[in-house]
Amino acid sequence: KLYEGLLAGDMTVSTIKTKIRRVLTNAYPTRAGNLLKFFSQIGLHNSRYSSNPSEEEKRNLRAGYFQFKEEKFKEMLGKYYSAIKDFFANDTDGDLVKENGLSVKLNKILQFIASKNYRSTNGRVYPGLIENRISVQKSYLKNNKKRTKRFKKRMVAKRERMIRQIRRAEQAELKAQSIRRRLGAFRNYGRNGQ
Repeated sequence: KLYEGLLAGDMTVSTIKTKIRRVLTNAYPTRAGNLLKFFSQIGLHNSRYSSNPSEEEKRNLRAGYFQFKEEKFKEMLGKYYSAIKDFFANDTDGDLVKENGLSVKLNKILQFIASKNYRSTNGRVYPGLIENRISVQKSYLKNNKKRTKRFKKRMVAKRERMIRQIRRAEQAELKAQSIRRRLGAFRNYGRNGQ
C-alpha cells in the first residue's frame, strides 16, 4: 500500500522526501568535531536490510524510513550535551544568530515546502513548493475546463452542420423521388396516350 495511491510517483512528493532526507543526513559542525557531526552518530540511522530481509524491511528501506536508537541518543547526550545543542542549532559566525544546525536547516526546508511564500537566500520571495504545485494544478484544471468548453462548442457546431447536411440530403432525396414520380407519370402518359 505504501507505493499506491494518488501521489505515488509524484515528483513533488519525491522532491520533498529528497530535500528532507538531505537535511537529515548532512553534516553539521559542533564543538565535538568529528565525534559528532552526523545524525547517525547520535542514534538516527537509515533502515537496513538484515541478512534475510522481510518484505516489511524492504518496504521501509524503499520508503526511506529512519530508525531512531534511543539508547545511543541518551548516551551521546550525556557525553556531549553542548555539542548536541550545536548540532541542532549553532551560531557559526559569532553574530548571535543561529544559522546552522539540523533544526535550523529543517525549519528552512519546511518553510520552502509548506509555506505559502518563502524568502530565498537571494532575497526574492517565491511560492512554497506545495503552494506552487497547487497553483500549477489549478491552472492546469482551468485550462482543461477551457479546452473542454471549446471542444464542446466545436462538437455542437459540428453536430448542427451534420444535421443540416442530413436534412439537405433528405430534402434532395424527397425532391428526387418527386421528380422520379413525375417522370414515371409522364412516361406512363406518353405510352397510354399514343
